[in-house]
Amino acid sequence: IGSLLGAAAAFFGGWVDHVVIWLYTTLASIPYLVLLVVLAYAFSGMVLRLDLFGRPMSVDVGSTLLPVYVALCATFWIGPCRVIRGETLKIKQLEYVQAATATGFSRTYILVRHILPNAAHLMLINFSLLFIGAVKSEVILSFLGLGVKKGPSWGIMISHSAQEVVNG
Repeated sequence: IGSLLGAAAAFFGGWVDHVVIWLYTTLASIPYLVLLVVLAYAFSGMVLRLDLFGRPMSVDVGSTLLPVYVALCATFWIGPCRVIRGETLKIKQLEYVQAATATGFSRTYILVRHILPNAAHLMLINFSLLFIGAVKSEVILSFLGLGVKKGPSWGIMISHSAQEVVNG
């Protein structure tokens, strides 16, 4: 999400750039752990009522990992967006992008075919760094009771052994 938004903002410029910059600046001004807890808590008590094949079905979203996924997606796209935006600003000035523009290719084609593949290395680096942060965030959310409710999690193990840790 962040990579696509950052590339589109830098490549198209104008109002797209202003909207994306405003969005990630606004979300980046909130400490990510606070935003993570608020988003996970907001989705934790949600129950979806689905009607598949004419049968009503109720799914408790709070018992799934969906609140954690939504919270992580809403907070961890900001870093890759900023990095890919900067790389796209650099790449769009290179000769092969200008040649593709002069040849008559559409801007979307140039973005998908030339710019995003040349920024893929930064996407992989950001993914590997953010994966560590996502694991730590899941542990924190599970410790607070907002993440995994059932199943193995470091956060649950730490919260169950809190009294033993205090006793030494």
